[in-house]
Amino acid sequence: MYSIVYTRPDVAFLVRRLGQYIVDHAEHYRYVIKGLLRYLRSTVTQKLRFGLLNYKNLVLYLDTDWASDQNDRKSVSGNIALLYSGPII
Repeated sequence: MYSIVYTRPDVAFLVRRLGQYIVDHAEHYRYVIKGLLRYLRSTVTQKLRFGLLNYKNLVLYLDTDWASDQNDRKSVSGNIALLYSGPII
């Protein structure tokens, strides 16, 4: 989990969400995991480059959902930091 959160923030949310349903072996979760693996394979050569550090171009977003899921009452939260419009951790 550490490597996903700090190296691939675009994947971290989906992995956390799938982790909540690890005991449920439903067929549709298998398709979601296959789609995630296809996405990772297609983006393995992509890289982010940043210029000089200027913190005026740093933007932070945070979203928190306090147990509004009616089925399991679990909270879900996420955050992202953008520097020069590129995601960073």
